[in-house]
Amino acid sequence: MENRQQTLLKIAMDLNLSKTTVSVCLSGNAGKIRIKPETVERVKKYAEKINYIPNRIARNLTKPGQAPVGLIISQDSSSEKGLYALRRAMRMLDESGREFIVQSFLRDHIADAVYALKGMKVKQIVMFGVFYEQINVERATKERQIQFRTDQSRLHALLQDMQFYAVDYNFPAPENSPLNIYRLGIKRSDIYTRLFTALSAAGKHPIACDENCVSSPEIRKNLANSNFVIKPEHIMVMPDIIGEDLFAVGRSFVPKVIAMIKADRIKTVVLHDDSVATGLIDGLLENGYSVPGDISVVGYNNIAAAPYFKVPLTTISLPVMENTGMVINSILTGKAIPPVIESEAKIIWRDSAKI
Repeated sequence: MENRQQTLLKIAMDLNLSKTTVSVCLSGNAGKIRIKPETVERVKKYAEKINYIPNRIARNLTKPGQAPVGLIISQDSSSEKGLYALRRAMRMLDESGREFIVQSFLRDHIADAVYALKGMKVKQIVMFGVFYEQINVERATKERQIQFRTDQSRLHALLQDMQFYAVDYNFPAPENSPLNIYRLGIKRSDIYTRLFTALSAAGKHPIACDENCVSSPEIRKNLANSNFVIKPEHIMVMPDIIGEDLFAVGRSFVPKVIAMIKADRIKTVVLHDDSVATGLIDGLLENGYSVPGDISVVGYNNIAAAPYFKVPLTTISLPVMENTGMVINSILTGKAIPPVIESEAKIIWRDSAKI
């Protein structure tokens, strides 16, 4: 603290300004007390020249009611929508003069990110990436189940005096879950059931998909009660796609899909990622197959480029951007939002899978 004060005093003396003026110029709050923009710019340039970088986080920790907002994003998420939503949140907070801290986390280690942010006096956290509060015990290893439950237990303890907003929540929520977790999202089992039902009714079956599309017990129950089934041999294993070229992952499915077209006459492939779906389409076209003539393809997320691919992509659109705007507005204005907002995802029908 002493070195900081000495540096501020040096800048003030060198520029013939008061130390208070220098401090305010470097705080980002100069506009609130009408310091001339040219003065602010002169102070900032001189501070940079002498290699002084103001500690914006430390400054806010000393201001009651001015704690920064924590923004956390999953390193395991390949969702372009999540990244766009994070950018939107950053822009809204920055334009409002509210400090924020961005922290990433690994799967089943959300509590680590929350712990770090809590140490910085953060009281409100917005999470980007799918938030699950229940794990599929049929698919997860015992080790992962233990890690997941440990992480959830730590998270609930840490959040006792905090607000946690999940803008891409996967319903249903468990019973007796913490009330200070704000859940905004969809029930993925419902949207996939609607999609499969619509495709089947349009004669677009047999259907193949990757395992993420049918991973929940709810969707398997829904499919069991319907007039059609997705055979186990038509469920493809999605590799670990973190840090991978998603288009290349889609192209890697081409031999398997062609084999299913020839052997089982499948009519549609549904993949839980738009970029993976587009890679598959490119590979099929290169091998002489027509989309949607020979095979229909459906993606997930409705990324910005989806309407402009070689074959415009039918996909599922999520309300992540809308949820993000709602949450950040609530944080900035102090106007409460309902703790549970379950929206309905939309199927965006385009050329790759017309019905």
